Amino acid sequence: LLETAVFVYSMDISPYYQFVSIVNPTIFVSLILTLGAFYLYIGWRASQQIHTLKDYFLAGRSLGPVQLAIALIATQLGGGVILGSSQQAFSIGLYGLLYVASISLGLLILACGLAGRMRRLSVATMPEIFQRSYHSKALRRTASLLSIISLVGIMAAQVVASRNLMISLDVYSEALFLIFWASVIIYTALGGLRAVVDNDIYQLTFIIAVFCSLFVFECISSPGTIMATLSGGANFATPEALSFSKIMALIIVPAAYVLIEQDLAQNIFAARSPRVAIIGSLLAAFFMIGFSIIPVFYGMKANLLGIAVPCDGNPLVCLFDQLYSPLVVTFVVYGVFAAIISTADALLCAISSHVVQDFTEDHSRSKLLLSKATTFIVGCVTLVLGRIYSNVLDLILASTNMAVVGLLVPLLVAYIFPTRCSRLGAWFALASGLGTLLVFTHTPGIGSPSPEATALLASALAYCIGYAIEKIGKVKIA
Repeated sequence: LLETAVFVYSMDISPYYQFVSIVNPTIFVSLILTLGAFYLYIGWRASQQIHTLKDYFLAGRSLGPVQLAIALIATQLGGGVILGSSQQAFSIGLYGLLYVASISLGLLILACGLAGRMRRLSVATMPEIFQRSYHSKALRRTASLLSIISLVGIMAAQVVASRNLMISLDVYSEALFLIFWASVIIYTALGGLRAVVDNDIYQLTFIIAVFCSLFVFECISSPGTIMATLSGGANFATPEALSFSKIMALIIVPAAYVLIEQDLAQNIFAARSPRVAIIGSLLAAFFMIGFSIIPVFYGMKANLLGIAVPCDGNPLVCLFDQLYSPLVVTFVVYGVFAAIISTADALLCAISSHVVQDFTEDHSRSKLLLSKATTFIVGCVTLVLGRIYSNVLDLILASTNMAVVGLLVPLLVAYIFPTRCSRLGAWFALASGLGTLLVFTHTPGIGSPSPEATALLASALAYCIGYAIEKIGKVKIA
């Protein structure tokens, strides 16, 4: 079946397969500079409406259901979904859907009521829940530090994704790369979450228009190739590329992280009401489920066609670069960059929110300047870190693992069983989850079919033990 699929493709595209379209450097540079100027304008315009920290980090808690859905989608529809999923599909076929399916599952869980409970808490950061529910400032700051480490890793992955994109198109330029990211960092620092949400509306509209129109055109013009790709892509994953541990990580970690990540939670905290938070989460989940097939399809198609992907390149971009006109490639480039930006700006805002609101006491207007400076510094740090790595999805998963196994259990208890909150149990859960993950992933000779699942079970058990000790022995802990 795989050989048949490749043969069908070679027959369908033979007039075009030898043609390699190169993005026009002038168009590409003009695009980046135009985008940068547009982002700076959005940041400046949003900054005129900011007067308090609530305006800067939560957009005045004014987001409606559609605005919230767009913001939630934008936080997820970045380098991980478009470039990372296509890269996974290129290697493991249909299993590349697992990452986005897991994100969609997490959004559905939020829509089942958890998002409403989060919004009712009227907090600004996820770690603030630790102080409110467990009455521990030390626990809040520990959770915040863990979340910051995770978010910085994911932000670095967006930088990696943008670099991989430029390399794939053979248009990488150090100066252009830095100009692009400088504009993103500055406009986010100026306008905060309000600028992020305003920008997401434009970005998401273009992303949907580009990728959905190309996919629909493919379905209409070559319906047979769609089925051939999906059928052939189910068979080319090797056991080495698709271990049980990797499957479990792709299923568990993204869904769990959706429930605890600050960049997503920050949008929920910014919703007008708990009802809006639930509706927005539901709309975002449905969109992610439907959109996920597009990057996965193109990743599998690149594999079946034998598209040459350079080191640090991406199969989706290389596919379009070899099979489509420069104009189409330019639109795709814009769409991918828009997806990366829509995630990166939310991450920057979330990290800054942690630093300013979890580690300082004064939340007056004087903190606005500190917040903007923090966002700028965080952006520069992650820009440097993003130049060290090359694999987008692996970096995202590695960054989320620690936060998931350390924070998920105490947060779920605070949401669902607020009367069962135990400070000692939270400390036990955090330490046990991180310790178990460390043992099973970094100790030679000790392994687990799924280190993440094992760590989460250990965290849950440790919480129960801490809760029992605290209730029976009346143990007091900071």
